[in-house]
Amino acid sequence: MAQTTSALWRTLLALPNTEREYGFQIAGTWYGPGHEVEHTVEQKLYEEFGIGNAASASLTLSLFAEEIPRTAEIRRYVRLKNGAQLTEWLPKGVFFTNRRAADNGYWTIEAFDAMRKADAVWEPDQSLFFPITMPDAVTEFARIMGVEVDARTVLNAAYTIDYPANEYTIRTILRYIAAAHGGILSCRTRESSCSCRSGASGDGQLSGHGAWRADYVWRGENPCLRIIGLVWMSRIFRTTAAANLSPA
Repeated sequence: MAQTTSALWRTLLALPNTEREYGFQIAGTWYGPGHEVEHTVEQKLYEEFGIGNAASASLTLSLFAEEIPRTAEIRRYVRLKNGAQLTEWLPKGVFFTNRRAADNGYWTIEAFDAMRKADAVWEPDQSLFFPITMPDAVTEFARIMGVEVDARTVLNAAYTIDYPANEYTIRTILRYIAAAHGGILSCRTRESSCSCRSGASGDGQLSGHGAWRADYVWRGENPCLRIIGLVWMSRIFRTTAAANLSPA
């Protein structure tokens, strides 16, 4: 599903000489194209090739600014420009400052997406009961990370997780959940174009082929955790993976 765009956006996108301009809202302050020097976004699907990955995206940004606070939230936007015609701004990612340096108002920033918040050790809320189902665990992790769970996300409620007795991070447990479903987790900073349907029927039988992916997608300006699946793993493999999920 693509982002909703205006008629002008679609028109300019089809025209020659159309350019993209980027803007950034950093800790509530707007920095337009005149402030930015350059930026790059790196998005990885894999930390290492295989299932059970939980990779994060990074932003490297250089711009002119008076002050960039520590751990500042950075919201990235894009618009199209063709001559005097300008489209609306579309959100293209939320990042959190990791390192920053300044030289007479020239700032260089390294930032990461919300997946970095999952690197904290999970200390479960006392209101939770264990074993906890994977859907409930993902909902809890999304709350802690400050994101939402996309309504199209489907996880197997028969798969559970025991109490994390060995100081496991949220990200580690997310890797377990991804592995149990034969897939990977990545923090996307734009709307996914993948089909949203399960690769297995309710009883776990294989019903489709393709690549399973969990990602962040956009609903308005906020990232949402979305897990979608087209798996080629057998029921035996998935059941075996689930049987080895207990962190304790």
